[in-house]
Amino acid sequence: MVAQNIDAEKGDIVKQYSDTEKAKACRKLDWNLIPPLGVLHMLSYIDRGNVGNAYTAGLGKDWGITSNQYSWIITAYDIASIAFHWFILL
Repeated sequence: MVAQNIDAEKGDIVKQYSDTEKAKACRKLDWNLIPPLGVLHMLSYIDRGNVGNAYTAGLGKDWGITSNQYSWIITAYDIASIAFHWFILL
């Protein structure tokens, strides 16, 4: 049960939760956030692995690029991935 205290000096309501309510809220957050974030992390890992193996599978020959050009493409991809990875959390 939620107990509410009114701070007379500030005029705002401060809610105090019991330990069982805090634990229940944490469990709910864990069960709703951890699985989707885990799936996104797994897909990100698979994607990085596939990009790394694409050149050896013939992508460089198909695109007509050299190994150095492919390295620059991967560098740009990694920089963009690192720069925008935090958007997943929004």
